[in-house]
Amino acid sequence: MRKQTNKAVWTLIDLWIGIFLYFLVFEIIGLIFVPNRISYTLGLLVGCVTAGFLAWHMYDSLDTALDMGEEDAVKHSKKSSALRLLVMLVVALAGMKFSLLSFPGIFIGILGLKISAFFQPYTNSHITKKILKKKGR
Repeated sequence: MRKQTNKAVWTLIDLWIGIFLYFLVFEIIGLIFVPNRISYTLGLLVGCVTAGFLAWHMYDSLDTALDMGEEDAVKHSKKSSALRLLVMLVVALAGMKFSLLSFPGIFIGILGLKISAFFQPYTNSHITKKILKKKGR
């Protein structure tokens, strides 16, 4: 039986908000400096959507692994991690294959997951708790 903790769900929401804000910042920067704006925007959008999916998949796979025994949890975590890596690889290859998608835009978008994880405590305290009226501890 899955344990959907409130804190984990709010952390996922914080990550999604961080990815969205990251998208906005890098979209504005791209609109100023990048000559092929449509390709860059589509690449950045695909990368950020991929980052959002990866955040959700990480949340879901960790939630599932917590309900398993130690050996099964390790196997499940390794498979889930490999699947996320494969998704990143396929999306990156799509950026290299299709000229409509900018590979640098996709790469920058996928990095949004790492950056939003770094800024998650600030997103939580300054945005999620105040705007969404989330109660603290």
